[in-house]
Amino acid sequence: LVERKSISWTRIFADLERVKPYNVRVIEVRLPKINSRQEVSLDMTVGATDYLPVEDFMTRLGDSPLFGPVAVHNFDPPSQNQPLYHYRLSVDYAQKL
Repeated sequence: LVERKSISWTRIFADLERVKPYNVRVIEVRLPKINSRQEVSLDMTVGATDYLPVEDFMTRLGDSPLFGPVAVHNFDPPSQNQPLYHYRLSVDYAQKL
């Protein structure tokens, strides 16, 4: 519990903003997970009107020293009710606890 409280949401969003292309929306970030080695993992949902900006975002995350390789868990194409491509991603995050 103490470790989870030491995670800064402000810093998470600031770090994501540095690597996120302007045309990608962060729709949801779930409660970060901390493993036994004190590594933080983020599970998030992002969206865009095209799949290319999301691929660019995943590449930027992987190339960033603060984030690691990206795992895609789910993909939803646009529909009549939702005009965005939705991706559910997981990425390791190097925030110091």
